[in-house]
Amino acid sequence: MDVETGALSGAVSTAAGEPVAGVWVLVNAEGDGVQFASQERTDEAGGFRVAALPAGRYRVRLAAGTWAGQPYLREPIEGVIVRAGAETRVPEIVLRLREPDAQSDPR
Repeated sequence: MDVETGALSGAVSTAAGEPVAGVWVLVNAEGDGVQFASQERTDEAGGFRVAALPAGRYRVRLAAGTWAGQPYLREPIEGVIVRAGAETRVPEIVLRLREPDAQSDPR
């Protein structure tokens, strides 16, 4: 059986609006039905595109990692709808650095 597919695209930037290249974006199907997961690395302009996604609802988030030597937050965008034959653009993902843990601060 052939599953109809669509695509999902977006961009990752810093709070200052600078593109974030080289971070992994994870895409996971939500709810019952088609189980699907994919990942894509952002390009030099901070953009990403995941093609051939079965139509349905998805959660989009950044993979664990660091930026400029600090870990960043990974808040998901949930309920993203991908429709067959169409490309869905997600809101821009703003990379926010995790605040240093006060207990681990040597000062």
